[in-house]
Amino acid sequence: MWTNTPEGNQLVGEISKDVVAQLAPEELEMFDELVQEHFQNPEPSTKDDEPLGFGGDVLVAVTPLVVLVVQAVFKFIGEEILKATKEESSALIAKKVKAIFNPSDESKEALPTLTKEQLETIKNLVRKEAQRGGMKRKKAEDMALIITARLAMAG
Repeated sequence: MWTNTPEGNQLVGEISKDVVAQLAPEELEMFDELVQEHFQNPEPSTKDDEPLGFGGDVLVAVTPLVVLVVQAVFKFIGEEILKATKEESSALIAKKVKAIFNPSDESKEALPTLTKEQLETIKNLVRKEAQRGGMKRKKAEDMALIITARLAMAG
């Protein structure tokens, strides 16, 4: 899939950084390093694999989980666009997914709109993937709202 390209990784990183800035701003100093580690080894880690801090206070990095969730959202959106545009090339699909997150004047014509049902599916996907990755329910709900709000405003 196009998200496994350098351009795709860059877009995933940009969106993830926006989400991390709202969910865990304390990780922004280490964001680039954590994202780079994730792209080099994309296997989901367990809660104890990526601790931050020293002594008795061990915190789990939110960044790798946010990247995984954003990638899952991109996959879902790509599949939805693919269903609607089976004849279109993968380059056009990539352009449409990018347009959803980063609409500009020249990309407005390519901007697909997500239905209320699709946005709800994305919200549930984000919540489920975040909790499956070990994120607490409240933080997973916050991430789901941040991502779906960004998608809704883009349309």
